[in-house]
Amino acid sequence: MKKWGLLGVGLLLWAGPLWAQGLHLSVTAGSELSKGELPYFDGNALFGENWGLRVSSYRGVKFLNTWDRFESTGLYSTQVTGSFSAVSALKTFDFRTYGPKENMPFGYLTAYVGLGLGRADLELKQTQYLAKGSVLGYEDTLEKIHPGSALATIGLYGGQSLAVIDFRLQYLQGHLTGSKLLADQSFGVWGLVFACGIGF
Repeated sequence: MKKWGLLGVGLLLWAGPLWAQGLHLSVTAGSELSKGELPYFDGNALFGENWGLRVSSYRGVKFLNTWDRFESTGLYSTQVTGSFSAVSALKTFDFRTYGPKENMPFGYLTAYVGLGLGRADLELKQTQYLAKGSVLGYEDTLEKIHPGSALATIGLYGGQSLAVIDFRLQYLQGHLTGSKLLADQSFGVWGLVFACGIGF
């Protein structure tokens, strides 16, 4: 946890000179549209209409789909779910401000890309199915691991007055290692996220 705090402080120091050029802050909550996962929380800070920082927290994410295997001792089914938190640096492009005479639903709108580092708190649930006579029984085994992960995003961010919206495509990449239930392997999670909130 200490290294993520140091990363956040380093990013803030890096962005310090941009503070004087203008600052926009917002807090948003949203959902992953394709799988219906929620909530997704983000704290955003845009500096000078060119750069930004984002702190993200996601809950209830499915990191690996159900994985099944047959062995002599039975059928095993494993799910990997959990949460993810990250600090990302954002680069905005073509940040535009619109006046009331321009007939736009936004007061401002920008495209952006982001790269971040974070940590996933994963829960592995392995179910072993056993045939006992004519009855099918099962036994669950739980395991928790905390791999480091990376987050890449591309999206649109805009707002009107105090309301802000964020629509983005994101990719979460990590490596599942140190598990007693699954072999070491990489995982990648695509997400299409829509979020809204308040900003100033």
